[in-house]
Amino acid sequence: MGPAKDAAETVRAIVRHTAEGPGVDVPVIHLNGTGAETLVDSLCEAIEAVRFAQDKLRACNPNGRDYYPDPGRMPRAEALHVRRSHVLNELAAALEGDVEAIMGNFRWEPSTG
Repeated sequence: MGPAKDAAETVRAIVRHTAEGPGVDVPVIHLNGTGAETLVDSLCEAIEAVRFAQDKLRACNPNGRDYYPDPGRMPRAEALHVRRSHVLNELAAALEGDVEAIMGNFRWEPSTG
């Protein structure tokens, strides 16, 4: 398995893990644990990174000029591109769901400054 295939499989595993819905494995906010604001900030940074990856993936959308010599390659490339986009969309949605669950289960008062 190559690095791209390994990464895609890892993302799929994360998505499957959170597919039951947001909040299933959301951290419990308490005095001995990581603060809600820190958790939300980290998740938001992860969401930004996924959005960045989505932008980069859109930039490498399959182009028919790159696949025309071999019939059937363009539809396969398009299908792969759609699957990759779907994985990133699911990951972003799962992370956003965790943020919403954390904020919904905690009296949210972000610090100022």
